[in-house]
Amino acid sequence: MRIANLRATPVAIGDPPLRSAFGLHAPFALRTIVEVELDDGNVGIGETYGGEAPLRALERARPAVVGRDPWQLTPLRIELERLDGNRPAGFAWESRALAGPALFSAIEVACLDAIGRASGRPVADLLGGRVRDRVPFAAYLFFKEAGDDEWGQALTPEELVKQAEKFAELFGMPVFKVKGGVLEPDLEVATVKLMRERFGPRMQIGCAGENIVVETDGRLTLDDLRAGLAIRAPDGAERARLQVLDVAHPCRPFTGWALGGRVESEVLKAHLQFLEGGTRGFYCLGVGTGIVSLGDRVVVL
Repeated sequence: MRIANLRATPVAIGDPPLRSAFGLHAPFALRTIVEVELDDGNVGIGETYGGEAPLRALERARPAVVGRDPWQLTPLRIELERLDGNRPAGFAWESRALAGPALFSAIEVACLDAIGRASGRPVADLLGGRVRDRVPFAAYLFFKEAGDDEWGQALTPEELVKQAEKFAELFGMPVFKVKGGVLEPDLEVATVKLMRERFGPRMQIGCAGENIVVETDGRLTLDDLRAGLAIRAPDGAERARLQVLDVAHPCRPFTGWALGGRVESEVLKAHLQFLEGGTRGFYCLGVGTGIVSLGDRVVVL
């Protein structure tokens, strides 16, 4: 069994006028369909980020993929990372350029699908076996403008609750995540409270991940922050606490922000000295809930 071909097909999926802290979604979401064809005719399918950069990365990877045994995924990962030595460190956001692990992941899923089709076994069996037959899903709620879709406008707490009710009615989803950072903070707090009032205590207040940029008098280490951080309002009232988990290493978007422009992968490493030896910041876990504002003080506990 060998890989006979690697294909990448760009697709555009209609996207409604959703709102986020970055503004308004574009009318189309771009993705890339990845196909691995085996010499026995079986085809495995995966998908990844869209745009020109992923297409170029997959095209560059083709010579390293075609002709290989699809079962031998670890040697393939090592080879792809060797060929992509200038890949940025960090996590998924910069991987929209499909560097390193993200490039391998797109091909790996398609290989596993192809192996599953050739062997007549579900991919779950290739990964050690399934532990459940059904997986519950949560609904991802967005504030949105009125558009050419069935969901309508959702720019008030009441309208977002109606959106949640529709998800629950159509798909039976009992858990909801709200995309914040759109309305005034007080309105978003009112939205969460109204959601909790409507759906009960199953609604948990939480945050998937946000960036907080802090100005300091000097460099801090992980050991300095072992006891955690407190975020306090200008009047001294404590808004929230942060448990510091680990060092966050540089990624392409952060490095570009720090240097005042886009940073290409070939010059990224040369600029890590600018970022204090490669420390971008720290991964933290929020303890409690609160609204953080510009001008708040961050106190080392």
